[in-house]
Amino acid sequence: MHSMKNILAAGVALALVACGGGNDDRQVTLSVAVPSSNASALSAAVTTTPGADGLTLADGTNTLIITRAEVVLREIELERTDSRHDFETGPRIVDLPLDGSVSEQAVTAVPEGTYNELEFEIHKLSDDNGSELLRERPDLRDVSVHVVGTFNGAAFDFVTDESFEQEIRLDPPIVVAAGGADLNVTLSIDLGKWFTNASGLLLDPSTNRSQIEDNLDDGYSCFDDDDRDGRHDDDDHDDDHGGDRDRNRGGDDDRSGRDHPEDD
Repeated sequence: MHSMKNILAAGVALALVACGGGNDDRQVTLSVAVPSSNASALSAAVTTTPGADGLTLADGTNTLIITRAEVVLREIELERTDSRHDFETGPRIVDLPLDGSVSEQAVTAVPEGTYNELEFEIHKLSDDNGSELLRERPDLRDVSVHVVGTFNGAAFDFVTDESFEQEIRLDPPIVVAAGGADLNVTLSIDLGKWFTNASGLLLDPSTNRSQIEDNLDDGYSCFDDDDRDGRHDDDDHDDDHGGDRDRNRGGDDDRSGRDHPEDD
């Protein structure tokens, strides 16, 4: 079974260490967002509504309210089309924004080039992998994903130690040009996919742990989002012209992302 880690916490700046640092490098910001039903690839039977009190998902019969979602991110690698250029970070706890906002997580200098893939690893916290974080959050020992909320009014506290790697295509690729403008890239995490079964109905986190763990490597996409609205910039352009465009720009729908890193 694949293991999991949490992704980006609101208010925590990830110190990405770039291999390079030349005068032609451009500033690239990495942000994180959780899509609403308008942007989500969920079943049409499920609606997803962000709000100040959390993310509400409903399928007509069941209501799932997520009031906190934390993930642990250990590595980020941005791959160029002509060669691999890695950006790495130690484990970080990320509080996912559930109110519809886009949360800035990292700013780093990136060498010019065309980047076509984002890779990251989700991994549980342990003394060998995140001892400093555990001093602040001992409750997250051996935890990679932590989600709190209610299902039909009953409280749940979902935790897992599952770990895995994700490889997300950037389609179209992100072009970092010497002398060009700085960029923002948004990692979108569709929490609804984690808690929805194959029939499009919501899963009770208290009784469907195994199925939810199987879903944890799905629901990721990454795209250029310079206006930081949680949508691909091309979608904004299409909307301005009355277009309707549905493109798969990332995630692992055709790439399993099921590489299982060794537990360090």
